[in-house]
Amino acid sequence: MIALLNRTKQLYRRIVNSIAFYPSLITFLFAVTAFIVMWVEKYKVTSWMLDNVPSLVVNNTDTARTLLSTFIGGLISLTVFSFSMVMVTLNQAAANFTPRLLPGIISNTRHQVVLGFYIGSILYCIVVLLSIVPDGDAYELPGLAIFIAIALGIMCLILFVYFIHSISQQIRVDQILSRIMQRTTERLKYLNKKEERQRKSVSPDSSDWSVINGQRSAYYRGADIEALGNLARDYDTVFHILILSGTYAMEGLPILKSEKQLDKDQCQNVRSCLIFGGAESVDENYTVGFKHITEIAMKAMSPGINDPGTALNAIDYLTHLFAIRMTINDEAHYQDEDGNLLIHEEAMNFSDLLHDTLYSIGLYSKENAKVMQRLIHMINTLQAIPAEKESYYTDLRREEQQMKKLAMQYTDDFVSNAKQLRLP
Repeated sequence: MIALLNRTKQLYRRIVNSIAFYPSLITFLFAVTAFIVMWVEKYKVTSWMLDNVPSLVVNNTDTARTLLSTFIGGLISLTVFSFSMVMVTLNQAAANFTPRLLPGIISNTRHQVVLGFYIGSILYCIVVLLSIVPDGDAYELPGLAIFIAIALGIMCLILFVYFIHSISQQIRVDQILSRIMQRTTERLKYLNKKEERQRKSVSPDSSDWSVINGQRSAYYRGADIEALGNLARDYDTVFHILILSGTYAMEGLPILKSEKQLDKDQCQNVRSCLIFGGAESVDENYTVGFKHITEIAMKAMSPGINDPGTALNAIDYLTHLFAIRMTINDEAHYQDEDGNLLIHEEAMNFSDLLHDTLYSIGLYSKENAKVMQRLIHMINTLQAIPAEKESYYTDLRREEQQMKKLAMQYTDDFVSNAKQLRLP
């Protein structure tokens, strides 16, 4: 039952994060609204409007049908064009930056709401148009429903202008970098606050703990910490998550350890709390933000694009993020209200994160003196910032020497500017 509940929760997350969720929900609400308005029309609302606000009522059958038909055709064209704009944006983002940005662009709630408003307005106009039926020799016009349809058509035009502006901003590299940096910063600050409350936690020795193996081969995206913590309390045990988020878990290999031996059903419930497959999210794993910014910098320095300015901006954002990361420990602990350890999770340590980031950018930028100088400046800046562990400074000094060797090997300008930067 617990496993089924956890799978249902994961399915709910996938549905909510789908590009079709908000458009489908809004379209359904518009359809319900259309039928409610037609029901209200039975109480002679149109007659009251003709007596009090006649200028707001369309009292001609041909005019009403023409208006509604025009709205339906125009909104369909508007919707197709907007979807085409989204596809062009996705294609450009994948070509110029990195394909891993696509889930974040697709999940933009504002764009989904606009597209849902278009589709819902189309459905509303169709329902109203079908409601114009003859009553004897004449046609009874739903004046209120037609007035609302006109208002929705005008609103769609306003939203279209907003959509064009928003989609043009969405593809700007500075906006993409800023958005990733902000989301990653929020995640890091959340972890920092959590660590302040749980600073007394000590990493347990799990060498002799019971091992729980994986039952599928897939990318591990994280865990439902709340559900897993509840199981730890119920089973009176402590869990140690062995795999890093974003890594590929193989079937049959250990993915988790339990302080106490669990039966088959309990192990299955524990596995159901782990999330496999799906898109990586900065909101769940801050290293995704580092990875995306790094890939943008690498793409900018590729021969086909050659945009050092974007790489310099990416390095500045990474400096900001690493400064926050230096205030956080390498390991994650989760406790209950009484301070009892429930979950110990392996996390990418600072040394690996720093090396992967700097080496990846340095390898693509080794022949550009300006970018290499900015990388050295980034390391020097971080060395002047307070850190949670003294080993972080050792990692920085090691990477500094590697970047200097790489730069001096490939860049003559870097050697000539070494004195200005006080480099050996």
